[in-house]
Amino acid sequence: MQVNRHCLERVRLSIPYDKGERVVLCQALPGYGKTVLLAQHGLAHIQRYNATVVWLSLASTGSSEDALVKALWEQISPTPALEILNQQPPLDLETLGSHLWMITEHNETPILICIDDAEDRLIHFENFEEFVLSTPECVYFSIASAQKLPFTRLRLRHVLIELNGQDLALTEEELMCWGAHHPTCAGLVREQWHDIQVMTDGWAALCVLVSMNYRPADTILEYSEITHFLNNYVFTLLDDEQYEFLLQVSDFVSLTERLYDHVYKTTQAWRLIEELSQQLLFLSRDKKHQDGYCIQSAIAKHLSRRYQDTAPKERSRSIKRAAYWYWKNKRFQHAISMAILTNDYQWSHRINTDVIVDLALLQGETDSLKSWLFEIPQKELLENPALVILCAWMLYFSQEHERAESLLHHLSVNSNHMHKGWPLLVRAVGYANHDKLFVSETMCQEWLLEFGENNASGKGIALTCLAVNYAISDQVGKFKAILPEAKAHVQPLSQSFAYGWIHIAEILHNIAVGDFSQAEKKMQRIKVDENFQVDDNHFCKRLLLILDFEIKLETQGRSSLNIPIAHVMDFIFSYCFTEVAVSTLFSITAGMISRNDAASAIEYCERMKLHALDKGLTRLVQYCDLEIMDLYQKNYPMPYPINLLNFHDSNISENVRLTHVNRMKIKSALIKIYSLLQDEDFNEAYIHSVTAIKMARRHCDERLLMSVYLSSAAVFFGLERIHEAKKHVAFSIEIMERLGCRYSFRSQAYRLEQVMPKMKKLYTMKSLLTQEESSAEDSSSVVLGAQMGKAEKYNLSTKQIAVLRYIKKGYSNKEIANQLFVSEDTVKWHIRKIFRSLGTSNRTESVAEAEYRHIL
Repeated sequence: MQVNRHCLERVRLSIPYDKGERVVLCQALPGYGKTVLLAQHGLAHIQRYNATVVWLSLASTGSSEDALVKALWEQISPTPALEILNQQPPLDLETLGSHLWMITEHNETPILICIDDAEDRLIHFENFEEFVLSTPECVYFSIASAQKLPFTRLRLRHVLIELNGQDLALTEEELMCWGAHHPTCAGLVREQWHDIQVMTDGWAALCVLVSMNYRPADTILEYSEITHFLNNYVFTLLDDEQYEFLLQVSDFVSLTERLYDHVYKTTQAWRLIEELSQQLLFLSRDKKHQDGYCIQSAIAKHLSRRYQDTAPKERSRSIKRAAYWYWKNKRFQHAISMAILTNDYQWSHRINTDVIVDLALLQGETDSLKSWLFEIPQKELLENPALVILCAWMLYFSQEHERAESLLHHLSVNSNHMHKGWPLLVRAVGYANHDKLFVSETMCQEWLLEFGENNASGKGIALTCLAVNYAISDQVGKFKAILPEAKAHVQPLSQSFAYGWIHIAEILHNIAVGDFSQAEKKMQRIKVDENFQVDDNHFCKRLLLILDFEIKLETQGRSSLNIPIAHVMDFIFSYCFTEVAVSTLFSITAGMISRNDAASAIEYCERMKLHALDKGLTRLVQYCDLEIMDLYQKNYPMPYPINLLNFHDSNISENVRLTHVNRMKIKSALIKIYSLLQDEDFNEAYIHSVTAIKMARRHCDERLLMSVYLSSAAVFFGLERIHEAKKHVAFSIEIMERLGCRYSFRSQAYRLEQVMPKMKKLYTMKSLLTQEESSAEDSSSVVLGAQMGKAEKYNLSTKQIAVLRYIKKGYSNKEIANQLFVSEDTVKWHIRKIFRSLGTSNRTESVAEAEYRHIL
């Protein structure tokens, strides 16, 4: 592994070269690894095609066209073809092109010409593009330049592949692969490599400099090596006018010609933007706004600090003018982001009330606004209703419920109408965040009736809040009804934060009902959805990481986060509501238990409980108590000092829905059953298991139902009712496979094995059940295989063929369920699938159609 000229060797080439293009053009600022990439490209041609590779750097060669031709010819000339032709060395590029035709006429071995540092000389060679076009097709070119080359004519496009800084940027995986072989970086873990990649945008030279001296608490500008590299290698490409221009626009979120000309009252922006983007590569197109340009983040931060140090008043003035321009062009998020940079709240809050509210409620800029808002003196804050609304929003999201209520109390009764209902809507969202789901739902519905037609932005927030409420309170019908309406409303308005929360609501709904297979699919779609602010919004990004953590734990058995647990806890304690806190609680304690660290798991739950008590989150307190009791019961002989095993509805806040009460009752019943199994009191355990099954079947969370079935199997096993035990194990296995709750199944099975070791054979019942099912159907495996061959084209499974056979025999759904060791609901699901696959509408038609198609 080599670091060459501030470049990091690409351990794993992520850029394909086998597309057939004759010219690969690498264009990026110094330090992106262009030289190393050319070398690896040449090596690949030697290994794959046995090609002749020519290499030269124009930094030391090519002061004239003659010198360039001579340098190329000296490396090409040893080919056998030249000895046959006995040609005189060419004097110019045109003659060299003719010679290459004669060489390849007798020798078809490919020739790859690699030209490094092309910015030094090649731009002056007017004939070079003509030379490339006139060479034979077996001659390839790989060219690296820190400037844009004049390969812009349309006729060259069909042979050219262009790679820029974004293409050459190193990925997190490439950095980890490199770090694993580099002795000075061996101690860095995945989250640190992630930080380095994000901090540098994958700029190879900066990755090297940071990784060699990694300091987690620092920003990239606090590395003196970075400043030295930018000043001595990067900015040397600029003249004074270009550098001054970049200094002036370093704070602009999205640079356009009109913006610069408005701020600085000039008409020169077009020329400088063209030079810095088309020739010098310091600017790149803004992905979200096609008319805008962006500066690489490390350069922008460096220049912004330099501008602040050298001309703070001029910088503040230009930022204010830019903020006004963004606001005037309805780019509200950019407007308020720029306004905050001024550190002048008295000016920035005057931009527009709706801009501030839009940023908080619609774009979710929680972190960027929080510190700025809390610096505003209380007296001045209360004089501005928009700031009161915004600050209340921030306090609700920070679980500072009482302070938020106190702020909103200062607004007059008519302020709801004056501000399009924002105070009422902020309260509704805040109550949802504070476990008062029923009150929140009622307030959202009232708001929609009164203000929904006159406040489009607020309507998107209200619909999103309702969607989240319905998702986490198991109101499946209402959730499915409101979801399309909410999506259709927020997406055209570019309400990015609301749009993200709608998709998070879908994941929360999947987790609430225990369907982790669907949650995993949804998570994968979100990660590639450009409208979801995975990278632009830290709040959404961290929330997504936490939910992804639980999903991966269940479906893949992984128990490690991409960010440290301490950071997750800080985020939960600062912002999150009960559902996300419970998911995090389950996932982190599971990871700790897998490392046999029960003490840390209990300590984490105790910390979460203290946080919940401090914030008044009653439901979270009880979830923590249940988890702690469970951990104590698994790992310690003494009982947990608080006994909530027989808690009643009166213990729960009146604002919590019955579904959440039932969920906690089921969990407490599972703990009680496990305790009774330890005492071998199987009859009492049976009574509790029957009650738990009835409650779980009414409840939507099938992950809980799976755990209840598994525990009841242990009860039946203790009562020596083996057939019922097998059946309940089969129920739980079926739910596990359908929903992907693999971790919950394995951990529950292991726990029961500790109490009743002989139960282990029940958890490997899948093959035994298949044999029993086959014998019950009175069909041999050969016959079944023949049937499956015909059934596969109609998309019918083995289980569905078995259901058809029992239907043919006249069995009821309940009888079929008993025979196949599945639930009655599952039989109904299989029957619906059979109807769709065969195009039938009832059981009789299905049997007849299956016989006609020789499936039965």
